[in-house]
Amino acid sequence: MANTLDFKQMEQWGLNDYAQFFDESHKKFGQKDSELYQNVKTQFNAFLQLQNTPITSDVAAELLSAGQKLADACSAYIEAIGDRRVYTGTGQKRVEVIKNLPKYFQNLCSEKQLERLREPLILNANAGKTLNQLNIEPAAHIHEAAFENQVGGNASERYQVTYQDKRGFFTPKEYVNDRPAVIDEMVNAERNPDHKKVLEANKEFLKENAEGFQAKGVDATIRNELDLMKYWVSLPENTEAEVEKKKIFARLITGRKEDGKLAAGRFDNMKKLIDSYRADLEMLSDADRKDTIKEGNTFRECLNAYRDSNDYEPLSKCSEMIAHYAETRKPSREALEGIEAGKTMFERYLYESAAVAYNNNWLEAYQNKKQLLVNPDVYEKAMTIMKKANMAALPLSSELGEMKEGDELSGRNVASSRMAEFLGVGNLLAHSEKMTVQIGSQEVEGCFMEFAEGVDLRNGKDAALEQINQIRFENSPGFIRDACNLEVLDYLCAQADRHGGNIFLKLSEPQADGTREILGLQGIDNDLSFSSFSKYYPDIPIAMKQGQLQDLCFISENLAKNILATDRSRLQFVLGDILREDEIDALDIRMTQMKDHIRNNMIQVKDDEWALDRDPSRKLEQALAADPDKLLRYQQGVRSLNEGLNPDLPQKQWIHKNSDVGDEIQKAQERYRSQQAERAAEAVQAQTPETVEREQVQPERTENPAANRQVVRESLNMWLKEEARSKGGPKAEMPQKSREIELGAHRRGPRK
Repeated sequence: MANTLDFKQMEQWGLNDYAQFFDESHKKFGQKDSELYQNVKTQFNAFLQLQNTPITSDVAAELLSAGQKLADACSAYIEAIGDRRVYTGTGQKRVEVIKNLPKYFQNLCSEKQLERLREPLILNANAGKTLNQLNIEPAAHIHEAAFENQVGGNASERYQVTYQDKRGFFTPKEYVNDRPAVIDEMVNAERNPDHKKVLEANKEFLKENAEGFQAKGVDATIRNELDLMKYWVSLPENTEAEVEKKKIFARLITGRKEDGKLAAGRFDNMKKLIDSYRADLEMLSDADRKDTIKEGNTFRECLNAYRDSNDYEPLSKCSEMIAHYAETRKPSREALEGIEAGKTMFERYLYESAAVAYNNNWLEAYQNKKQLLVNPDVYEKAMTIMKKANMAALPLSSELGEMKEGDELSGRNVASSRMAEFLGVGNLLAHSEKMTVQIGSQEVEGCFMEFAEGVDLRNGKDAALEQINQIRFENSPGFIRDACNLEVLDYLCAQADRHGGNIFLKLSEPQADGTREILGLQGIDNDLSFSSFSKYYPDIPIAMKQGQLQDLCFISENLAKNILATDRSRLQFVLGDILREDEIDALDIRMTQMKDHIRNNMIQVKDDEWALDRDPSRKLEQALAADPDKLLRYQQGVRSLNEGLNPDLPQKQWIHKNSDVGDEIQKAQERYRSQQAERAAEAVQAQTPETVEREQVQPERTENPAANRQVVRESLNMWLKEEARSKGGPKAEMPQKSREIELGAHRRGPRK
């Protein structure tokens, strides 16, 4: 016999109590119930039937869907009642039950952590259990005390944390926004009244500079400070726009750095030139000095000595190349980081040490920035504001698809991780999940990304560089398997920022010959993914280096099977709490295109077949021999992958990920060998103090025309080589030793 329902204790009711209420109500009123009330009962019963059903992905999706449909049905019923007075006791109880029912389901979802069933790893761990048997831990939650240190991410700030013995990064939620709006918001949020006053007075300066970081840039291949200085001097100053451009470029050439020594060296050289000109100015009469400044000849006199030397023509040629490069190329990640690190160094020095070189109007512009530049605390806050403003606006670039203002970035890391795990290739991306951090009395939501497995190709530490130097770069089975599958995954996720710098390599132990094999790879930094493309991924500009559909040839058999079994409802379930409907629509379109491509064009590869053409038995090739079209596709795919191993082949518009990785390996190996050579030279010098003593009396390089000419020649060779490579033409003339270093930096496979 059923218990008598206690309506005064309705907040303590369970699922069976609500079931008893609806059952008794049906027996009493039957078909007399309104249509809206009947819908509430229907949706409740749909959920009730699922409580003892073993959990699968479909059942989990139905549970969440049924709960939402029930909440909607209750809302519709209550809205229809409105402010009408309900006279009968039965009617009043019914209204109270239906008002309370959504709260009950909300508490049930929270208690059972039903939303976490969207996460493939959580779903797999609870497969086969019933609703009552679920015991899922809440989403990650830590205290700010767990923060170890702050680091810069791709589009966000990150904090190193440890959670449940897993180390990784926490990234607070970051939203796509335009730079001025972010700057206004951050300045308004400043708590220190004195700092806020200074920042308020300099908001326009912050907005101009933040935009400058994205709009202009120089690539890390520009190495010669004399060339940079010469180009800077050549910029006109006839209009406000030209003056602004000149100031922006001054920040670029002083802020960009490849390492600390280079940045310090360039800055020292700039200061020497400034001081030289300042000394010349002080020797002039007041009238002459004003005329010199008025004509906009700042710093020109300091280069007279170079103009008179034989270096002038080569420097002019370099300047033309630099001007062309700065206008036509996009800034590299290193350039952006360098700009951000050294932003107003040049201006600070001018203000403090060389103000005499500016006229009154220019000085007025700097007066407003004085407190910003000389107060270290305010200066650091200004740098942080400009960096975050620039990063928040980065996804608005047309090259990154159709992200919109207000789109959240950190969740896209979580979405990419879920997508990989859902398709059975979770090993391809560093695992990411939602995380909440308690900061004071506030809770900050964001993303926790575990540290990637393997070695970071841009890690400059000795141990990492030594491992990278031991890599035998070839299309090893594990490497090419992961590279090909990652191309497919990045296509589906509309990943707009995959490059060799955000791919970690899993390496073998050193083999008999001292080399290491690449066993696999893992991608990181997926916050610039899932933009809302109306069609599919080939519409992204080729410059983003992501695969066009026709270039994707090989795919793991299991990955292909999982993709072919996917439909939109499953995508909605896995990603519906992160992505918008139009973004899921775009993903579904890409998924449909990929399914067609798999069926018609791709070669499905078993786990033991990834040696491809390096397999002595050629078993995959032999298995395809009966189908001439597939055999031809296989041969074309192998040839395309092998082209990525050969640096002398003109690069196509799009390259495979193995080529991206190869470029990063080459750069890292060159850094390692350069470091080893420097240390060997230092060791030799330490043993021969007489040599060091003799070197100390040698004139500086800037006073040695022959040495300067050699630097310029090397710079010219570098630029000519870069220009030729960008056009797919032959390499420029350069010293034989340099060619040997470049071509022999790491082992490449043969051209096929």
